[in-house]
Amino acid sequence: MRQLQIVFSSFCLLLSGSGAFAQANSRADALNELELSRKLLIGLEETMGPMNQRLVESLEQVADNLMALNEFDDAHSMLDRALQITRINQGLYTQDQLPFLNKKIENHANQGDWDKARQQMEHLLWLYQTKQLDFNENLISRLLQLSNFHLRAITEDAEAWQAYHFRHVTEIKWMTLGLAERVWGKSDPRMVPVLYSQVTQLHRLLVAIERGGSTGYGLREIRLGSGIVTERKAVRRGLYFTGMTLLNTMQRVYQSADAPNREGLAMSQLYLADWQLLFNRPEEALTGYRLAYRGLIEAEIEPGLINHLFSQPLVLPAPKFFSSVQQALQAREGNRVPDEVAGAPGAVTYLFFKEWSSAFSNVRNPLPAIEMDEESNFALFSFRLAGLDEVSRWISGRYTRGVGVVNEAELLEQTNVPSYPEKNLLERLNMLRFRPKLIEGEPQEVNGLLQYHLAADTFF
Repeated sequence: MRQLQIVFSSFCLLLSGSGAFAQANSRADALNELELSRKLLIGLEETMGPMNQRLVESLEQVADNLMALNEFDDAHSMLDRALQITRINQGLYTQDQLPFLNKKIENHANQGDWDKARQQMEHLLWLYQTKQLDFNENLISRLLQLSNFHLRAITEDAEAWQAYHFRHVTEIKWMTLGLAERVWGKSDPRMVPVLYSQVTQLHRLLVAIERGGSTGYGLREIRLGSGIVTERKAVRRGLYFTGMTLLNTMQRVYQSADAPNREGLAMSQLYLADWQLLFNRPEEALTGYRLAYRGLIEAEIEPGLINHLFSQPLVLPAPKFFSSVQQALQAREGNRVPDEVAGAPGAVTYLFFKEWSSAFSNVRNPLPAIEMDEESNFALFSFRLAGLDEVSRWISGRYTRGVGVVNEAELLEQTNVPSYPEKNLLERLNMLRFRPKLIEGEPQEVNGLLQYHLAADTFF
C-alpha cells in the first residue's frame, strides 16, 4: 500500500507541472481567436450593413471568445446585438434566439451576477411555457440546459435561493419528461435517460431535505411562503415512491418494445435495486440485485462479463443510466486510474468521486465535464465495504444508520488540502452510499481505494 501511495504522489506531481504552461497557451490562443473573429465581423459589417442576419454567427463567435477571456460586459453587448438582429429579422419569439438567451445566462453566471442570471432564467422558462415553440429534440436539450443552470446556481447563488433553484430544476425536468413523451412516445428508449435524470434529481432533493436548514424547510413548504410544512418522513416517503414510479416506467419502456429489450430491462432492475439501497431497504435491494443478475443471464450476457461489471462497488446514485453491460463497462474504463498509479490492471479497486459542494458533500457533482485536474483538491482513502451490512455511527453530531456505507476507512493522503481536518474528510466518506461488489447477484466484501475530490467552496 505504501508503494502505491508513492507512485500515486509522483503521478500527481507530474500533472501539476504542466498546468501553468497549458493555461498560458490557452489564453494566447483565445486572444488570437478573438482578434480573428473581430476582423471577420468588421469585414461582414462593411459588406452587408449592421443589421444583416448573417452577422449573427460572427457576433456569437466574438462573444464566445470574450467569455473565454472573462470579458463579461463586452460579451454581453455582443449577445444583445445578436438577439436584436434576430428579433428584427425573424420576430420577437423564435427558436433562433434561444442559444443567445442561454449564453446570456452563462455569461451572468460566470460573472457571478446571479440576480441577472435568475431574471434571464425566469424569462427563458416563461418563453418555454407560454410561446409556441417547435416541439422537437432540440427543445428537450434546451430544457435540460436550463435545468443545469439551476443546478449550478444551487451551489453558486446565495443560500437563500437554494430552495428556489431546487424547485425549478424539478419542475423543468417534469416539463422535459412531458415534452419527450410528446416528441418520442412513451415506449421510445430515448425516454429512459430523461426518466433517470429526474430520479437523480429526487435524490438531490432527499439530501437537501434531510440536511435541513432553510433550504430543507423551504422544500417542505406546502405552498411557498405559507410557513406550513410537510413532515420530513412524509416527504421522504413521497420521494421514494415517486422514484419507484419513474424506475418502473423505465422498465415498461423495455417491456413494451416491439422486440422486448431483456438486457435493458435487467439493467433497469439494477438501478431500481440501487434506489432501494438509498432508502435503507436492504432486503428489497438484495432481491433486486439477484433479479438483475438473472435477467442479464436470460438476456444471454456472458456471466464473466456481468461479474466484471459488478466486480467493484459504485457510489450511488449512478450518474447516468446505461442500458447494456458493455456501455457501463466502457464508461467505467473511461474513468479508470492509469496503470502506473494503480499497478497491474485489475489489481486494486479504485474509485473516483467528485462532490457537488461542501453543503452537499454526499452528492456527486451533477454538472458535465467534471474531471481530475492539477488544481483539484482531493483525498485518497483506503476502505472496506461489507456488502449490505447495516452500519451505525455518529456523523456531524447525528446518530445515523445505513446500508451500503463503508465499514472501515483510512485516510492515506491529501493533495492540495494538507491542513483540512482528517475527521471532516472521513465524515464525508462515511456519508456516501455504495452499490456493493456483486458475484452472481450476491453482495461481497471488498477492499479498495477512493480518490475523493472536494469542492472548491470547502475552503472558503
